[in-house]
Amino acid sequence: GFAFSMDICNVIPSNFLGTSLGVAPVLAVIFSVITCTWYVIYFNYAQMKSMEKMSEAELMALYKTEKSVMGDNELPGLFMSLLPFILVLAVVVVTSGMGTSTSLSCALLTGVLVIIVTQFKKIKNLKGSLKGGAMSGLSTMLTVAAVIGLSKVLTQAPAFHAVQEFVLNITLPIYLKTWLGTMICGAMTGSAITAETLFLESFGKQFLAAGANINALHRIVVEAGITLNKLPNASPVVMETSVCECTLAESYKHIVLGSTIPCVIAGFIITMMATVGIIF
Repeated sequence: GFAFSMDICNVIPSNFLGTSLGVAPVLAVIFSVITCTWYVIYFNYAQMKSMEKMSEAELMALYKTEKSVMGDNELPGLFMSLLPFILVLAVVVVTSGMGTSTSLSCALLTGVLVIIVTQFKKIKNLKGSLKGGAMSGLSTMLTVAAVIGLSKVLTQAPAFHAVQEFVLNITLPIYLKTWLGTMICGAMTGSAITAETLFLESFGKQFLAAGANINALHRIVVEAGITLNKLPNASPVVMETSVCECTLAESYKHIVLGSTIPCVIAGFIITMMATVGIIF
């Protein structure tokens, strides 16, 4: 997750460690640049290969939707589209010292108000939009609560204690143990949220007591959590294949080649940077 991102994966370490959402921004930028560059190159390559087999019209016919497509004249301009995101990020940066919950609340409220004020005439059903947004947020809160509850149960399982001992006894530098330990939790559960929660609850205090930099710990846990949460049984994979209406056999190689591998490479690079003392 990018520094100052309000993604739940970036919020969880803040709740456990008391850190700001923007800690170790250079490590976050390096991770993002590597993964985003890989994404663009790989998926453009995959698209090119697809177009060699099927025409553009045949490819577009695969995407069936009942939703109407807005014309360019109905859409806001580039600046107005980016303005809410810019202001939300600015509010997160300015209020980061007020605590994660307060910072997030102020930033999200700012974003909502800016959209309402600038796009009021284009919002056909303001009450319905607000209700839909609130319900979506409530659904997300319940999902996160359920996932964290699951992590509590998993920590009591005998198999997890074996994994805990394995991670603690690996003869590797502390940040490599953090990276591997979080990825193992992600592979076990198929969830980045559960992986981060499991790792921080099980190893966070011990690793900090052993001398780990709290900012580096936050950033590495975030990036490691989104690395192996893409196994075939993971909820993101199931959701993506469902939305895209494709089978696992058709799509999974692209998930591995386009997402998992670059996250492993980028995560290893920033972990080694932290190991040699480059933490910014």
